[in-house]
Amino acid sequence: MYVLGFIIAMFLNMNSTCKKDDNPVEPAEVTPPANETTEMTNLSDSLISAFKSIDKTRILNCVSDECKATLQEELNNTTADIAAFGSALEKRTLIYTSELYAEYEVEVNGQKYNVAYANCGDSKWKVVRF
Repeated sequence: MYVLGFIIAMFLNMNSTCKKDDNPVEPAEVTPPANETTEMTNLSDSLISAFKSIDKTRILNCVSDECKATLQEELNNTTADIAAFGSALEKRTLIYTSELYAEYEVEVNGQKYNVAYANCGDSKWKVVRF
């Protein structure tokens, strides 16, 4: 009886341990980000134009309400900094995107920054983080 219990325990252990094929510890395969949607590209184009023309009102129109208060203070920087950010947005790199969120990397004067867009409903994209 003891031997039968031992054999059953070994059998259960062998069938319940993780195999290489279904090991949950291994990292998932990384997939490259999808392409920009038309709405995301339109927002980027509006931002680039607004930053390059140093039009603070147009810049704030592209930004979520939550982000506006913080950005208003930052827009008091020199006009050269604002225009440089517009140029940096032209060379943005898409890091991640989904139906509701997109994140880009931009480089301004050798410093890298992340810019995040969010779909605020009805495919209306706004900047949520600089």
